[in-house]
Amino acid sequence: DDFTLLGVVTWSNYYFISERDLSLENLKNQKVYVFGQQQVSDILVKIINDYYELNLSVEYLDSLPTASAYALIHPNEIVLVSNPSAMQLKKNNPMFNLFDLGILYEELSEGKRLPQASVFVHKRLSSHQKLAIQQDIIDSINQSIANTSETIQIAKQLGITWDNDVIGEAFLSQHITYISAQAAKHDLETFFNYIL
Repeated sequence: DDFTLLGVVTWSNYYFISERDLSLENLKNQKVYVFGQQQVSDILVKIINDYYELNLSVEYLDSLPTASAYALIHPNEIVLVSNPSAMQLKKNNPMFNLFDLGILYEELSEGKRLPQASVFVHKRLSSHQKLAIQQDIIDSINQSIANTSETIQIAKQLGITWDNDVIGEAFLSQHITYISAQAAKHDLETFFNYIL
């Protein structure tokens, strides 16, 4: 209750990855490995499973790094990953196929995008402080997109080990875009309705 949603910064970038051919039809009655039990990733898989009547059998992995490692070790399994891990895995193994779950979600939700990560602020902050934080986030995202070489350098300094082109693509992919809570209201309400 002490925090309010300021805006959404990341939009669906979840993929199933496998060396197997991935299509909606080929997913039916399959076992999939999913990270983030009871989190957005898991909820998304449940929504898609129910809507498309896939009858998936889900096994949980404890994190995205574990899911990425599992996909590398078991390339014929169907594993949920997100970007930039998905692009790095595909680069490391060109035999991998990616199946974009965001497209399925937009289809079943009649064009709504899946909010994946958001910024919350303490409600005691003034309107001026909230606007300043919002502008800082927008400027930071825009600078990351406009100056990818600098963004890559900062990411490397922070210990991110993905290849340079994979880091750059992450910021150019439109998965990272700031949308205020009010502007994202319909996307958020749609997702909350699925959760409820």
